[in-house]
Amino acid sequence: MSDDFDDTDTFKLHRSSDPLTSAIGAHIVNTAQLKKIVYEMVKEAGRHGITPKEAEVKYERMTGKRVRGGTISGRPKDLETEGLIFYLEDKRDRSRVMRTKEWEGKLELYGDEVIDKRSNKNVDVQLTII
Repeated sequence: MSDDFDDTDTFKLHRSSDPLTSAIGAHIVNTAQLKKIVYEMVKEAGRHGITPKEAEVKYERMTGKRVRGGTISGRPKDLETEGLIFYLEDKRDRSRVMRTKEWEGKLELYGDEVIDKRSNKNVDVQLTII
């Protein structure tokens, strides 16, 4: 996987009916860097995965900045579209768990349990956010 992430087109980051500040913010934000940060969080979470909510909390703790709008939560859609992450359809705190593509086909969901197909063992889905 390349370390190069493309910026999201600015017209996708705000609506024409939004205040001028939203349009300005869309031109300033470095979505490529944000996608890279979110991808690294998903990669670090391994087979346990991470939810967008958990990623927002982790980002806030890393940077000391409050997350607003779609700063972090908007990046998973881009990563999914680019084929870098997938959803197994398990959820934590009503939020879908995302994982890197390296885990696709290796895990299965049985009810609320995530099973590692290679060992048929339950995967501990608890995640500690630092």
